[in-house]
Amino acid sequence: MEIKNEKDTMLVLSNWLSNFNIKIWWNQKNDYNFPQFTTKGSKRSDLLMYANKKYYVIECKKADQKKNIYDAFFQLLNYSIDDTIYMIDNTPIDIGGYLLATEYSVHGHLFDVKYDILMTGNDFSKSRLWAIKNGQIPMCEHSMTEMICRLLWRGISEYDIKYPIGVLLSNELNNSFMNPLMLLKHGKRQYMEVIV
Repeated sequence: MEIKNEKDTMLVLSNWLSNFNIKIWWNQKNDYNFPQFTTKGSKRSDLLMYANKKYYVIECKKADQKKNIYDAFFQLLNYSIDDTIYMIDNTPIDIGGYLLATEYSVHGHLFDVKYDILMTGNDFSKSRLWAIKNGQIPMCEHSMTEMICRLLWRGISEYDIKYPIGVLLSNELNNSFMNPLMLLKHGKRQYMEVIV
């Protein structure tokens, strides 16, 4: 599918997640039969998903220009500290975390691969290998995606974020199926969670 706009990115992500029986809501009416969520407050992300018994806010960006993802970085941080109430069928829900995603998330990265170089174990430090062994990060990562993810994680203390925050990728990074994978940090705990 050719990605022409952010709605196309939302559709790619929604279809991918739906293939794993993950429930998806859009921030607007749509022609694809995805239900709509509403909010009370000044901010609204693109998607909500219900996965692993929690609701996650997803900020989606079309990755044709790097600046879109850079902009999403600050949007996601602001969503995570805002007091917006998310609702499904006019019922408030508890948010389990905040995620950044692009159409490339289905392949384990956020940016186009011409910018986002795949890093493998040959270049990893001992502490990184320890984090891989202990299930905190995947076996390989793309350089610019890793940078955005770690900057989001550092924002937790700077912005006093009380919820998990991170990126939505694919378990393809662990030489596995394309199951959705969340790289999250909450407080001082960083972790990887595969959605099954």
